[in-house]
Amino acid sequence: MGVRSQKVGGQIQREIADMLLRGEIHTAQGEGLLSVTGVAVSGDLQVATIYVTAYGQAAPQGIEALKRAAGFIRVQLGKRMPRMRRIPELRFKEDTSLAYGNKIENLLGSLDIPAAGE
Repeated sequence: MGVRSQKVGGQIQREIADMLLRGEIHTAQGEGLLSVTGVAVSGDLQVATIYVTAYGQAAPQGIEALKRAAGFIRVQLGKRMPRMRRIPELRFKEDTSLAYGNKIENLLGSLDIPAAGE
């Protein structure tokens, strides 16, 4: 990933996180918290994959709500990022790295390994 695509990805991440924080993106009531954990932008700046973690909700519902709002989000990004000629197509995916990390931590914690020096 090039420097430009990293900068664009960072800006998209900040703007979408701000929209979620301000309640500008409407997801179903009482779903919990959605957090943008990362954005990967293709080298040609045509596609942005937004990774989202859902807390206190069924993640597929939150991801689907964002997918339905993708057009609105893209328009808002166009207003917030006026120097961009074209806003990338937005694809939302669940970020499972936190759950995977917790699973690995639990597995490691269940091993009976003596501490160093014992």
